[in-house]
Amino acid sequence: MHKGVRRNGCQFPATNQQLMAFGLVLSSTAAACGFLFPFSVDTDEGQIFIIVYLIIFAIGFSAMLYTELVDPVRDQAVDVASLDRNRLVCQYCDNEKEMKATTKHCHLCNKCVSHFDHHCIYLNTCIGARNYWTFFVLIT
Repeated sequence: MHKGVRRNGCQFPATNQQLMAFGLVLSSTAAACGFLFPFSVDTDEGQIFIIVYLIIFAIGFSAMLYTELVDPVRDQAVDVASLDRNRLVCQYCDNEKEMKATTKHCHLCNKCVSHFDHHCIYLNTCIGARNYWTFFVLIT
């Protein structure tokens, strides 16, 4: 049975770890809004804390969404007739795309990813050249 290619982390089915991570982000933000913000509104330092918290949350949540939504595959289509005999071709994919030496095949997503770092089970997507820096922003 041939497994389909997974385009991004938001494609169903979602993993338990992905749902847990998303729930943790939302519940911790709800807890901060419900418990910390009411005590912080009265002072100037508290209002600065709220603004800084919301900016950091917006950056982190945007990085999480971008990392999940972007397809980490770079188009590397090459004319097969122009390739030499020493070309790198994925042994798992059914296509004749030439690969770079840093490209690896992800068996969970069933695709080749340029500069493959790892498959993140919490975002349910591959981390590669196109989304590595937003993933780095997310974890910092």
